[in-house]
Amino acid sequence: MDPRLKRTKFAAHSATLAEQFEAAIIDFPVGTHRLEMTVPEGSTGGGVQALQHIRLVPSEDETAKTYVVGNADRVKKIAELRSLEYVDQVSMQRFGARTGFDPNQYAACIGAAAKFLSTWGMTVTQMSAPVATGETAKKKGLSTLMIVMIVVWSVAAIAIGLVVGVIVMRGHAP
Repeated sequence: MDPRLKRTKFAAHSATLAEQFEAAIIDFPVGTHRLEMTVPEGSTGGGVQALQHIRLVPSEDETAKTYVVGNADRVKKIAELRSLEYVDQVSMQRFGARTGFDPNQYAACIGAAAKFLSTWGMTVTQMSAPVATGETAKKKGLSTLMIVMIVVWSVAAIAIGLVVGVIVMRGHAP
């Protein structure tokens, strides 16, 4: 059975968006990569899971890496596109190397994507640096769990000190 027949209303709209997106930006490759938008399978849960990822995928070399460069949510009418610096930083964290993309080609591709998404009534924002999460956050300072443990141990140490102090004072009382 054709998978398009199983799609719900929101999933069908998302599939249409993805197809038109890819047709609109086909003339903006980035090296050997091309931009694509993911398509939800059968349902988006009434639009709750309508977020579509925008990725640079290899056109020829099947062993080349795929990079997420943004996302779009047709229901909320918002889209996020990532700068090359952002994508390079994530690539360094995940793969240990930069993308190697030509900055001018990347800018033209992302510009075409932004223009397309805007014509669909979406507010487009550009992210210039990834948010520190996971290992990156741990490297930058103490984790929340560590801070909680320090506070708990400090309170316990103070309580023990007070109890010992009371016992010692009672032992010295006349």
